[in-house]
Amino acid sequence: MTEALRASVGRAYALGDAPWVPCGGRVARVGARAVKLYSTAERGRARWEARLLRHLEGGAGYRVQALVATVDGEDVLEHPDGSVLVTRWEDGASRDYTEITRPGWEALGRTLAALHRRLDKGIEAPEDLRLGPRLRALDPEAERRVLERHLGEARGRNSPVAVALLEARSALLEAHGARARDRFPTGSDARPGHNDYNQHNYLFPARGGVLILDWERALGVPREYEVVRSLHHLPWAAPARARRFWDAYRAVRSLDPQRLPWALDAALTEHATKHWPVEKWLRGDPGSAERLAALAPVVTALKAHTDTLRRFYEW
Repeated sequence: MTEALRASVGRAYALGDAPWVPCGGRVARVGARAVKLYSTAERGRARWEARLLRHLEGGAGYRVQALVATVDGEDVLEHPDGSVLVTRWEDGASRDYTEITRPGWEALGRTLAALHRRLDKGIEAPEDLRLGPRLRALDPEAERRVLERHLGEARGRNSPVAVALLEARSALLEAHGARARDRFPTGSDARPGHNDYNQHNYLFPARGGVLILDWERALGVPREYEVVRSLHHLPWAAPARARRFWDAYRAVRSLDPQRLPWALDAALTEHATKHWPVEKWLRGDPGSAERLAALAPVVTALKAHTDTLRRFYEW
């Protein structure tokens, strides 16, 4: 963040002389505020996140960060160097999925359902922020070529981890890509969802319910897709915990059983076409090798246990 932008933010939000503490990525903590910077190319995303947070104000059954307006009443500060969104800073524990208790998974399922109930009414995702057009534009042959190129480079570098990951992703694309694209349930993606509901984006405060963070990737998505994607590999890795999430969600909001096989295809296709972790590794970005090592066993397990996942969603 440039000095000029920081000064503008300080004036616009009356932040005083509180120190700026970077918190990774685009966020800094300034006193009791979380300051998020979007680039000039991401202005629409900043406005979209602000709009969602305003819509979610006052809803029941969930907690999200409270949006803070400028002293002039604007939800987003526009500046030549980017757009800024400010929320109240929230404290809470971040937990790896293995550390989340069964009651914690139950709370997460109930919270997601409550969020969906609120987002089902009064707001629609813009056409360019919906899953349907993205899936319908999927070109399996082009994706296959990228995977083959990356696989050749991984073999050239003699990296068993990267090779295993890319082979699993290639198999997932072959098995699920066409069905995910061709069987998309028309009209099911008008309402927005979080689209990144995972351990990196929720906190467990000392008091109160689960707190949901970071709506910058929010997208119009079928509810079945977001539930399947949020459970990820839990139905085979920890089925009792997955069941707590699943039952808690359905106690608050229903799902369409006819869409669940498609939702699993779509979630697995999303893994197959997620190229950026390998691209970062090929560039030698810091931390990319460790990320790849953590990702590979998860994706290979998704491939190996697809039948278990499918059976979980049959009801």
